[in-house]
Amino acid sequence: MDWNAIGAVGEIVGAVAVVATLFYLSRQISHNNVQLDVQSRLLRTGIFDAIDKAFRDFRAPIIASDEVAQLWDKAKGNFSNLTGSEKTRADNILFEYFVLYRNMFIRMHEIEWEFVDQFELIDWYRKSMSYELRCSGTRDWWKQNSSRLELFEDYAVLINTLIAEFEN
Repeated sequence: MDWNAIGAVGEIVGAVAVVATLFYLSRQISHNNVQLDVQSRLLRTGIFDAIDKAFRDFRAPIIASDEVAQLWDKAKGNFSNLTGSEKTRADNILFEYFVLYRNMFIRMHEIEWEFVDQFELIDWYRKSMSYELRCSGTRDWWKQNSSRLELFEDYAVLINTLIAEFEN
């Protein structure tokens, strides 16, 4: 065998090695993509579970106590008509209500934005918050107190847009 034949065999072996390496890398990339998809789904599930728990925790005292439920309804109806201690308690309830939605908005915006259509998210907020934002007491509280919240600008715009829709 001469050197040209040995060189040709070496080129064939090299070509086969390159093809095998490319095949191996394509399998690894495919496997990695599957793992990323699984991790992404777990992340989304975890976020939605955390949001669900936050809503349950928020509603629990309202469900458990007739007094708190009546105060919640009264505050949503006309916040300015509450007495001193009622106003203090209702203020904290409404503050937590808007913080809950703000935190959810931030999570969805920063972590899930690529997985959730912006218009679907805004529509979900519209549906989810519509009952409370239709209540004049809730809207009045927001207008008077939203500056107390550390707001994400897009969230404030969203709430103000929803309030404008419900006032028209």
